[in-house]
Amino acid sequence: KAANVYLLKLSNWSKTNCLKPNTRKPKYIIFKPINKLDCSPKSLKFEDTVHEQVSEPKFFGVWFSEDLSWNTHVNKLKGELSRVTGSIYKIRNLLPTWLKQTLYYSLFYSKISYGFLVWGTRINSNYVKLITLQKRILHMCENYKIDIRNIRTQPLFVKYNRLQADQVYYFKLLQWIHKHRIYSTPKAS
Repeated sequence: KAANVYLLKLSNWSKTNCLKPNTRKPKYIIFKPINKLDCSPKSLKFEDTVHEQVSEPKFFGVWFSEDLSWNTHVNKLKGELSRVTGSIYKIRNLLPTWLKQTLYYSLFYSKISYGFLVWGTRINSNYVKLITLQKRILHMCENYKIDIRNIRTQPLFVKYNRLQADQVYYFKLLQWIHKHRIYSTPKAS
């Protein structure tokens, strides 16, 4: 009930200030620990629109879960990247290596690196899923015809100048720190 009272106040404030919120996507999420029971209402009303509670919404291309574990996002990302890997696999013999590299960076790496500082916190089980797909693409770039399970991929990461998924997180984090340290450090007087 308290949430609906606040939403009514927000609605009145919005009307007073001539603001029109987007009511076409009537969903909300409540973040909570994994083992805590959910006592919140299952629906809220805002400006005659009923909003339903969801446990896994997509917001700006990143999947959130109510426990902020990021497993949902990684599993959905793994599904997308598996389709990319399968597509490249089907045409691997028709493409030169440089074109496979371009496809990797445009279809695979761009998806991994998007929003990485938000969801890329260190959970090894999530990285293993992504690194496995990266290794498959590296094998495709080499057109290996033998059993690839016994081939080491570390030299291939070096040869193609690629970072593993867990290293991409640190790279993006260092870029962010460098950018904000240079441009936001106060000048000495």
